[in-house]
Amino acid sequence: MEICGFLGEKDGEYFPKIVKNIHPDPKNFFSINPIEMLRFIQEYKMVAIFHSHITGDSSASEFDKVNSENTVIPFLIYSVAEKKFSLYEPSGNKCNVEELKKLI
Repeated sequence: MEICGFLGEKDGEYFPKIVKNIHPDPKNFFSINPIEMLRFIQEYKMVAIFHSHITGDSSASEFDKVNSENTVIPFLIYSVAEKKFSLYEPSGNKCNVEELKKLI
């Protein structure tokens, strides 16, 4: 099952939150309840949405790219097979990506 969640920032510190993957095919995709996201952004500044790729590499899939572009939120992706992170930055993103890259 793909793990997913949010990375937020508050008072200069980063906070991850794992949320339930509600996609019908959680081995290959992820989906997050929008209420979870609304709750998170009430407390933290959204930095990225993260998830794992169980198989394959850490590069963003077309599904990842479309959803990152639609939300204008970077996607932080971890490949279990590669044991490696990658970051997809959507156009129009206002996040400090250079700071985020330091975390990976």
